[in-house]
Amino acid sequence: MTRKQKLILRKTASLKNTSLLGILFLIMSCFIIPDANKQIQQYAPETGLIDFLIYYSPDQLYQMISAYGKQGRQLYIVVELSADFIFSIVIAAFFSSFLIWSDSKLKTHFIKIEYYLLFPIIFMLANFLENLGIIWFLSNYPTKSFFLASVTSIFTFSKWISILLCLGIIAWNLIQIAMSKINHSSTIENKF
Repeated sequence: MTRKQKLILRKTASLKNTSLLGILFLIMSCFIIPDANKQIQQYAPETGLIDFLIYYSPDQLYQMISAYGKQGRQLYIVVELSADFIFSIVIAAFFSSFLIWSDSKLKTHFIKIEYYLLFPIIFMLANFLENLGIIWFLSNYPTKSFFLASVTSIFTFSKWISILLCLGIIAWNLIQIAMSKINHSSTIENKF
């Protein structure tokens, strides 16, 4: 990545843009996604959503899909193709922006900026592939493929690991920023 490209990324990941993406993320995660999930759950109140599991076995996946019923499966497909698809992009954009913004506030950079972008991209790709697998199972029910169910579960697990990595790096960067400000204030006080 060239120096010019890195500068453009840092300019784009301003506090204002990161905050706007954060607001969009909150709106989707507090209103849109919960409402869509609530509608799906009305068809299978005792069954959770596949997207919320960290990992699942093929048998568990088939039990959940069976519990949704025909209308629940159709609604789940619509949610996966619309709200969850958009939500994946919003999450990836927000994490990318937050990672780059927080890195730009650090004096020493532990990770190159282009590597910061890998984690949200891995999340987005894993989520898209997970959604494709779930959509396939929902639309082809009762057809079973234990191999595809296992692969879909691996994508689900990868999605959650990449989110945890993003959150961990963001937390680390914010701690470093706070420590830097504390050290800077104590240096100023010591001069007086």
